[in-house]
Amino acid sequence: MVVGKRMLAVVGVLVGCCLTSSGRAQGKQLTTEDYARAEKFMAYNVNPLVYHGVARVSWMDDGRFWYRDNGPDGMTYMVVDPVKPTKTPAFDHAKLAAALTAASSGTEDPPGPPRRAPRADPGGTQADDGPRTLISGDRR
Repeated sequence: MVVGKRMLAVVGVLVGCCLTSSGRAQGKQLTTEDYARAEKFMAYNVNPLVYHGVARVSWMDDGRFWYRDNGPDGMTYMVVDPVKPTKTPAFDHAKLAAALTAASSGTEDPPGPPRRAPRADPGGTQADDGPRTLISGDRR
């Protein structure tokens, strides 16, 4: 009986100390400098510093998937076949530049990475916020 009362007293003191210290921490006033320091660690400031991170994958109907690989040389779209197992670039930038040059009768630099990842569109196409771009599937 005495041990139970002592244990209850110890637990009560510990809970009281925890509540008091958490109450003190909540009262701290944050400054503009605190927010500026915290903003340095936001995703939009940190993500450009990280290479080869895979955030999202998009599965294709045949069991393969693709993702955007952001490396020091720019962005590359990679296609992964988990059955084989292989990982290859989705397309060749130099061949695409040559095809664009032939189609436009001008000179095209190899295309740089898009500013945004394309969003999935039902029907096998991938469209960004600009004009519709056909990646795979039937033309509509």
